Amino acid sequence: MKMPTVGWAFFGLAVFVLISYVLSLGIFVGSTTRFNPRDGDERSYHSYHCQYLYLSGVRTTFGHGTGSTPEEATEVGFCPTFGPKD
Repeated sequence: MKMPTVGWAFFGLAVFVLISYVLSLGIFVGSTTRFNPRDGDERSYHSYHCQYLYLSGVRTTFGHGTGSTPEEATEVGFCPTFGPKD
C-alpha cells in the first residue's frame, strides 16, 4: 500500500516539528574540563562543563563539578541529556 501525498506531507511536518522541539530543549553533545587558575597554585581548580546543541548553535554550561584534578571534576560533574531549564 502506498501512502497518499497528504500523508507524506503530514509525516514530514510532524518530523520537522519534533526535531525543532528537541533542538529548542538543547541536546547534550559533549563535555569539557577546564583549568581555572587563581592566585597561586593552591587556589587553582578544574571545572566540568556541558555542551548542548540548540537551534542557535552550541552553548556551554557549568556541569556542577569542580576538583583539584581533571579526573576529580569529571567524577563529580553531571550533564543531563537535555539542556538546563532557563
